[in-house]
Amino acid sequence: MGDPRIREFCENVFDLAGAYLDAMPMRHRTVALGTRTVSIHTPDIPNQAGIEPLDGLIAITPPPPTADFEITCVDARGPISLPWGTWPSTWHGPLGTIPARFSAPFRLALDRHTQTISIFHPGLGRGVVWMWDYSLLPYWAAATPWRLMFSWCADTFDAEMIHAACVTKDEEAVLLVGRSGAGKSTLALQAAESGWGLIGDDFILIQDATAYPVYTRAKAHDSTLTVLEDSWSVINNDATDQKKILDISTHLETKSRLGRPVRSVLAPTQSDRSHLREIPGGQALLKLAPYSLSGLLGGTTRSLMRMRRLLASMPAFQLGVARDKRSDLATLDDAWQAGDD
Repeated sequence: MGDPRIREFCENVFDLAGAYLDAMPMRHRTVALGTRTVSIHTPDIPNQAGIEPLDGLIAITPPPPTADFEITCVDARGPISLPWGTWPSTWHGPLGTIPARFSAPFRLALDRHTQTISIFHPGLGRGVVWMWDYSLLPYWAAATPWRLMFSWCADTFDAEMIHAACVTKDEEAVLLVGRSGAGKSTLALQAAESGWGLIGDDFILIQDATAYPVYTRAKAHDSTLTVLEDSWSVINNDATDQKKILDISTHLETKSRLGRPVRSVLAPTQSDRSHLREIPGGQALLKLAPYSLSGLLGGTTRSLMRMRRLLASMPAFQLGVARDKRSDLATLDDAWQAGDD
C-alpha cells in the first residue's frame, strides 16, 4: 500500500489544497478529457507570459453538476506551508516521478522543469498541483498545462496522452508523430489551411484507437509561421527566444467531446523531396514513445503497452516533407489512401 511517509505527505497536501480553495481567489472551469470531464481550480492571477492555462482547454458549457475528475492548483502564496516529505531521494526517477509501488494509493511526481509537485489519487479521481508561483509557470507549460495530471486521469479509463499532431478527413484521423522539428506542426497546420480537419498539435488523447482534442493551442517555430497562409492568432507574438503559441480553436474540427477513429500513423521527416514509405510498427514506436513519455515524466506502467497496441492496429509510414506545401500535402493525401490498403 505504499510508504506511509509518502501517503502522509500526499494526504497533508490534499488537506492544504482544500484550505487554499477556501482562502484564496480562484478560477474554475470544467473541461473535456475525451469522453470524461475534469473540473479545474486555479489561482486567479495572470501568467507572466500572458498565456492563461485554462483558456487553452476545451471548456464544457454549461458544466455538468459533477465531473469525473478534479484538479486543484495551488502555490506558495497565502498562509499555507508545504509539508516537506522525508522519503529517500533515490526513489525519485530521472525526471522526478516516484514509482507507484512507493506512492500508492497516490501518484506523485516532482517536476524540476516547472517547479511543480503533482499528486493524484486514482481511486478518488482527485489531483493537486503545487508550485512556487502560479504566475511564473513557464510559457510552454502554460500553453499545454497539466499533461502529467491528465495522463494519470486517462490511465484510469485505459486512455493515453501522446505527443502528436492529428488531422482528419472524412471523419477519420491520421496521427503525425516524431521529435520536435520533424515537421509535424507545419504539416498539420498547412493541412488545416487546405480543408483537413484538425484535432490538435503537441499532445492529444487516445482511447480505443480514437483521437480526442485536449488543447486548443499549437506550438510553432518562426520558420513554420513563414510558410503558413492563414492569419493564425499568435498569443505570444512579442516573444523572440521561444516557440510561438497559436490559438487553433477556430480551426479545430470539433470543440466537443467527439473523437475521430485513427486510420494510420505518419512519422514526418525533413527531406529534399516529398515521399512516402511504409515502416514497421516498432520503428513507428520509436518515433512516438520517447517524446510522449518524456513529456509525461515517464508516463504510467501501461503507457508503452497502449502505444504498442495502437501501432499494432494500423499501418505506419515515414512521410518525407520537403517544405513545399503542394507536394507535401499531395503526399499526405497519398498516405491517406494508403491507409486503406
